[in-house]
Amino acid sequence: MKTAFLAPVFLALAACTEVSETPKTTETFRQIPVTDDFTEMRLRWSSNVQVNRSGPADYFYAFKTIVADGKIEICGAGSYSKSTGTSESRSVMRGAKILLEDRVILEDLRYFSNLGTKRKLIGEQANCRSTGVDAPAGGFGVSLVTPGRRITG
Repeated sequence: MKTAFLAPVFLALAACTEVSETPKTTETFRQIPVTDDFTEMRLRWSSNVQVNRSGPADYFYAFKTIVADGKIEICGAGSYSKSTGTSESRSVMRGAKILLEDRVILEDLRYFSNLGTKRKLIGEQANCRSTGVDAPAGGFGVSLVTPGRRITG
């Protein structure tokens, strides 16, 4: 699994996978297994949020960009290590956005599958949501933006 460290701003690229059978609407989820090419992030709560790529975490999640029938989809799964910080973590994910070339194409990532307290995400099912946006020809990258932080994948 790829990991990414977030300081105030960090950029990391993730590959995009082509799949078929587009969901009927952007509200319909496709599920795919989490593999080692997902980008993993971790949130830890103390007096403020800490985002890191290793060590303890109150919430950790993995995401990946795929293309289905020419449309961009964002897939993700997450797990809480304990009940502390659950509402804060959900608030961060509610405020998260996916950008393509600095244009918001998806908001609110609380649809990521909730895996309870599982310690390993690989092999678990990730929920995917279509953005409804055509994938640019020749490859692309998207940015996942949370309050005060941004990564590209």
